[in-house]
Amino acid sequence: MDAVLRRAERMIAYQNIQFILAHQNDTLEQLTAYLSACTDKLGHVPAKCEVIGGDYIEYRFDSWVNAVRSFFSGRMASAKTRLRLPSGRS
Repeated sequence: MDAVLRRAERMIAYQNIQFILAHQNDTLEQLTAYLSACTDKLGHVPAKCEVIGGDYIEYRFDSWVNAVRSFFSGRMASAKTRLRLPSGRS
């Protein structure tokens, strides 16, 4: 059992390294979009440990809370844009 757990941990660590290499030049907006996609896939706001690259995202946003706030800020701005009435109407 320990061997299986160690192998799973190594595989996750490898995926995290690959994520960092692939996304090291991403903007915060791009990382927020990735977090949004993860949220849609899981059906809830993920904990850092539920996301490949969670440690890196936490590092880039200075905290996981800031990353989640950025995600919700984007969702709120998007909702406001969709609800905005065309100019000239009230």
